[in-house]
Amino acid sequence: RVLRLAHSRSIVCRGMAASRKGRGKGMGKSSGRGSKGAAAAGQEERSDHTLHFYSIDEVLSALQKAVRRGHARNAAFWAGELHVSGLTAIATKRLLIMTVEDVGIASPYAPFLAATAQALLLTMPEEAKSPNAGADSGGNSDSGADGAPVPPPAKPPPRLELVCGLARWVASLPKTRTSCMLSGFQRAKAEERHRCESDGPRAFRPCAVKDVVAALSSLYRTCVGELADFLAKPRRDDAAFLAAEEDVFLQAYMYQLGQKTEAEALEPMFEALGGAMRDEERRLKGSLPKLTGDLADLRPSAEDLLSGFAAVRKMVQDLQQLSVGSLESAARMVLSQALLLATRAHQLVLAGLIVVPGTRATSSASEGNELRPDDMPTLCAECRHLRLDGWALARRNTRVLARYARERSGPAAGAGAPVALHSEGFVRSELLGPSLGLVPRDLFACLLRPAEDAAARYLCIPPYCVDIHTRRGSGYPMHREWDDRIVSRNPALQEKLKTHGELDAQGRRMALQFGRYGLVVSDECFPGPSKPDFAMALHPADWEHFQAVVLPVAPLDHGEMFVDRRHFPEGYGPSWDASVLPASSARSTELFTGLSARTSETAGWVMEHSPPPEGGSYCLCSSWDRYANPSTPCDPYFTAAKTFMTWANENSFPSARDFPGGRLPKLLESTATSTIHDDPNGKRLTQAEQMFEMTDGAGQGMLAADAKRSAIDARPSTVTELHRVWMHELLRKQQAMGARGAVLAAQTAAALAPAQAPPTRGVAGGGRWGTAPDRGAAAAQVDADAAPAAAFVQSGASAAKAAPAPELASEAGDGAPESAAGAAGARRARWGRR
Repeated sequence: RVLRLAHSRSIVCRGMAASRKGRGKGMGKSSGRGSKGAAAAGQEERSDHTLHFYSIDEVLSALQKAVRRGHARNAAFWAGELHVSGLTAIATKRLLIMTVEDVGIASPYAPFLAATAQALLLTMPEEAKSPNAGADSGGNSDSGADGAPVPPPAKPPPRLELVCGLARWVASLPKTRTSCMLSGFQRAKAEERHRCESDGPRAFRPCAVKDVVAALSSLYRTCVGELADFLAKPRRDDAAFLAAEEDVFLQAYMYQLGQKTEAEALEPMFEALGGAMRDEERRLKGSLPKLTGDLADLRPSAEDLLSGFAAVRKMVQDLQQLSVGSLESAARMVLSQALLLATRAHQLVLAGLIVVPGTRATSSASEGNELRPDDMPTLCAECRHLRLDGWALARRNTRVLARYARERSGPAAGAGAPVALHSEGFVRSELLGPSLGLVPRDLFACLLRPAEDAAARYLCIPPYCVDIHTRRGSGYPMHREWDDRIVSRNPALQEKLKTHGELDAQGRRMALQFGRYGLVVSDECFPGPSKPDFAMALHPADWEHFQAVVLPVAPLDHGEMFVDRRHFPEGYGPSWDASVLPASSARSTELFTGLSARTSETAGWVMEHSPPPEGGSYCLCSSWDRYANPSTPCDPYFTAAKTFMTWANENSFPSARDFPGGRLPKLLESTATSTIHDDPNGKRLTQAEQMFEMTDGAGQGMLAADAKRSAIDARPSTVTELHRVWMHELLRKQQAMGARGAVLAAQTAAALAPAQAPPTRGVAGGGRWGTAPDRGAAAAQVDADAAPAAAFVQSGASAAKAAPAPELASEAGDGAPESAAGAAGARRARWGRR
């Protein structure tokens, strides 16, 4: 692990050092780790902007917002901007985190395919320096050495194309942010239990791993039951399923609270989920022989269900590997995704989001991109036309994945075996090729221009990307640093490259309302039961205002509105190469026109290039226009989590006075530098971090400062740490009761034993001290009398309500039983021993 951390750190450091080179005069040279003069340079030499003078923080924020809103082409530009700035490792890692945080179980294969793209990127050779990118500070972007214009390359560099293609693909996927919101739901329900339910099975109490396994197994038995009955009538929107799923989530949360750190519970939780899913897989496999006679028609569906369930179980195992590797900073969300996969595995298969043998048999290369009638089972209530939503796109993506299934033979090809995918083949075919046909040519051309070219800044930063959730957290854009630092060192820039000026009133309002403008997602798809009744007892005082104003998110916006019209007045231009598009789908030369006015870029492209099934037509009613109507995400945990967060903000919960002694744990003194791996007593440095501390020293500029900062996804939650304090207080009380019960049990056992007379000399039939008395009957009586005390030790806190133990006499006599200490003292007195 130390070597892996050091290797990833060195990649980031080399990329950031390379990004400093060639940025123009006066911007500071790359100092590298441990080089001379780094301490003297300090903050003045650090690079907090990209190659084309975008703020790194704002580019990262813009990339994530573009992915959430489905702005596929904008996401490709922001990822490419990070790549040409030497921040490729940061760009790919952020995209990998987005596959869990923003895409979630709506596209369950996304994390593993993104990890494959990340690995493929490392095997590609380094790109040769572009003649345009080599221009000196103040040089002409389109002029060579002799002043003649330098034509753009015939094709973008492969590494740049892969990074842009990965960002475009992630942004085009159906999404659900449930893996991110689930932890908030767990905190809300745990706080509700602590305040409202002091006793009973749903009380705030310690849990073990076996309790999580038992809750998940109970969900399988209750909500799935017999295989034939489940296939004949699946229980989709069932209140029993939602209640059982909530119990699984809260049992898992209670177990995490019982550990010293949040990270200590990761491995046992993953092992517990895997074990419960293996038991369910064996149960499903044992039900296959029963499908005979009239039930024989269900055999193919049952085999598909078993194969898909095995594939989901394999996903949970792979997520465990990612949680200690590339996704270590997002381990909390990775575990939430594993919980959702475990509870909704059957629904994922029935919804058509998992590649099964049946999907592979019916999928072909010619019709993989075409829509089918079963992709859109619901019709619009107003126009009765086909509604293309996230569900239809998710099923279509599954058929595309099925084309890359591997051939299997031998025992692995038996009934119920998971379908293996050729991940690298998918990445090379679906991420590299289509990028040239779906991404505007101007986008790649801008990324390949030199730093000071006025036409190199293709997009402007959206106002909602300058929010309090950026790393700086200032809520202000880059305009101040532009005037003070960048323009002063690069006089040729002046105002022509400024992304935006000071935010106006509307921009500041958007930047402050992260919950409204930052959580918007496009093409939402949440598989499984999604109509719960999570009535929150902890809700805001003004409930009507919360439902009408605070809860709904903002409408979507079009990515093209952020194109810099000073240099690109027409907006998005033509793609780099339209010939890479499938011939069957090239029905129009203009992409994303007309239909994209009311749909996402992905849905608009599918509508443009895929005819409606059976001669129907697509619904374009204004009632579900996400660009005009605010809406609330359809996942069942968003409302509960946001309700609790609003209540907590109104009541300033939690604060220092809520913790014992009125003091925050050291872990929360600086959440910006703490992670879920740190214990409550303070930050715990890993061996790699200690090594960096010794080699870097203090005051090494941005590298040393940022090395101590942790990603937002990895920072601890104040509510969770308060719950951990309460849980450990309960554990200490139970431990104290258990220790006191053990003492009482020992004293009771000794008190109930018959008093032994001192051995007598010369007793016939014995040795020197005579024959020992028969202890069989007495021992049996002691065991029977000590049973209540043993039960006290096992029951913990609940045994405190039992009848108190009898008073023990301090001295033997008057028929009172002698204690163990008193008996030992009497023997020492009789035989003259101290």
